[in-house]
Amino acid sequence: MESFRNFMQGRYGFDKLGLFIIIASIVLSMLSRLFWLPLLNWMAIILDIVFIYRFLSKKEFARQRENRIFLEKFEQAKEFIHRDRKNYNYYRCPVCKTKFVTPKNQTFGYTSKVICPKCKNEF
Repeated sequence: MESFRNFMQGRYGFDKLGLFIIIASIVLSMLSRLFWLPLLNWMAIILDIVFIYRFLSKKEFARQRENRIFLEKFEQAKEFIHRDRKNYNYYRCPVCKTKFVTPKNQTFGYTSKVICPKCKNEF
């Protein structure tokens, strides 16, 4: 046990991206066995290798950056999925890139253009 602890000293270890990679690898492996698709099995093996590389890496800053980017993209995907498109319109200002939401029934005066709440740009 002590030798394993010494081996892992200074290595990156496990994070949310690692968990996602392992789950994706398991799903691909199961699908490859279910549908007899060897390509999916190779993809699962590649994901396993990537996981092991990340887990044993000593480049902590690079692995943290990868995890941070993954978490940002994951949050964006969750936000996109949980949008209430029935009751709200979702906009992004082309000038300042601000994201904002308006109720479906809201009118913008006599115009059909949308006005950004941050920079007051009409689009």
